[in-house]
Amino acid sequence: MKEKIEGRDSKKHISVDSIIRNSEERFFAVIEKIPVGVCITDENGFFEYVNPAYCKIYGYEKAELLHQHFTIVVPENLRPYMNHMHREFVEIGSEVRGEWKVVRKDGSELTILADAVLFYDIDGQPRKATFVTNITERKKMEESLRIAKEAAEKASLFKSKFLSTMSHELRTPLNAIIGYADLVMSDLDHPLNEVQKESLNEILQAGEFLLKLVNDLLDQASIEAGKVVLTKEKVNLTKTLQESIQLIMPMAEQQGLKLRARNNDCMHVEVDPRRLKQVLVNLLSNAVKYNRINGTIDIHCEEKDETFIRVSISDTGAGISVEDQEKIFDPFQRVNFSYSHLEGTGIGLPIAKSIIELMGGSMGVASQVGVGSTFYIDVPKSSYEEKSLR
Repeated sequence: MKEKIEGRDSKKHISVDSIIRNSEERFFAVIEKIPVGVCITDENGFFEYVNPAYCKIYGYEKAELLHQHFTIVVPENLRPYMNHMHREFVEIGSEVRGEWKVVRKDGSELTILADAVLFYDIDGQPRKATFVTNITERKKMEESLRIAKEAAEKASLFKSKFLSTMSHELRTPLNAIIGYADLVMSDLDHPLNEVQKESLNEILQAGEFLLKLVNDLLDQASIEAGKVVLTKEKVNLTKTLQESIQLIMPMAEQQGLKLRARNNDCMHVEVDPRRLKQVLVNLLSNAVKYNRINGTIDIHCEEKDETFIRVSISDTGAGISVEDQEKIFDPFQRVNFSYSHLEGTGIGLPIAKSIIELMGGSMGVASQVGVGSTFYIDVPKSSYEEKSLR
């Protein structure tokens, strides 16, 4: 009976050993095939196992690595530190993940992403399993992107500084030219003849045009540098619209344009009043410049929702293609070649859009070639008005 029991126990033992062996074989069969480098080292850091992917990463044959210390693939200057890390890892046993510089057999360096876990073998001895991925190309790409980003930021900063400096340098003499021309024009003691008046008027117009360009450049530089300072206050939108329309009326009348304004009275918004008028005048001026002779400009103001009021300005000009609609808010773009004779920098719309967005609103366009364009801005309602309505 005793012999039968011992025989049965022996069979059980053989069966368990067989199961364990089969499991190990299946495990290593999988590890041999995966594209991730895998190695197992003993508590002293010597390789007990390396898979083909690990060998490929480091450029060694399997026989060249087995029973070697893991620091064979570590740059010489990092070996003391990595030895210390290994001993600490075996003692503490926490999982480790990190990016490391390693060296291949041919002496070339790689960057790897390594995950290490501690486990114990069948005899209870600590072992370290490390899973390695070669991320050298990824790191090179990241570095290239970082360098390109820094170069772009430096170029943008240089451009903004150049625009700001140039604009300031130009504005001082321009103000002097315009100022002296005004003085001569209004000098009652020394009246000008018609030819002189016409010539001086051309000087004034050219100076004012150049001054506007300079101011636009300054605005663009300030926006890009994040130095635009805005105030927020309750503003009567209807009144601001009327004032803006009056400013462009002489130019509209010269082209025989008809202006039609539809808006609700006493609409209030919370914005920077000077900057809002700047945006409205820009949109209205564009509606005049890019309109057809004897065309129409429609100005419409309405509540978009509980938060915003929408101002729409429509013209009967040539319209803007879908492709060009994506470009018109990019600085220095002049997309409609049918109006190439018109003067300007191409930054009026980008500046206007940036200002509206800084005030918490948005700007957009809807256009059809041959019919016309509608530019609209959504600006925040006055919080004072909202409170009074509750």
